[in-house]
Amino acid sequence: MKDSKIDLYIGHGAYRLGNEGEFENPFEIVNQLKYANQYPVVKGNVFFTYKTFINKDKSEKGMNELKKLLTRRV
Repeated sequence: MKDSKIDLYIGHGAYRLGNEGEFENPFEIVNQLKYANQYPVVKGNVFFTYKTFINKDKSEKGMNELKKLLTRRV
């Protein structure tokens, strides 16, 4: 990827927050974003699906942490 002309974007399944397995951890997607951010080859992130961000049934703590990370000033 280093010398590629293709931009790499990482997809995150925000809809999985609160589900069994790794996504029981409310910080899973925040951790994924921080990890991906370490690599200059990663040009951005995408989330599946937008409705997850407005769904109150999902892991509220995880969504709040994700929103804080995405809205902080850099």
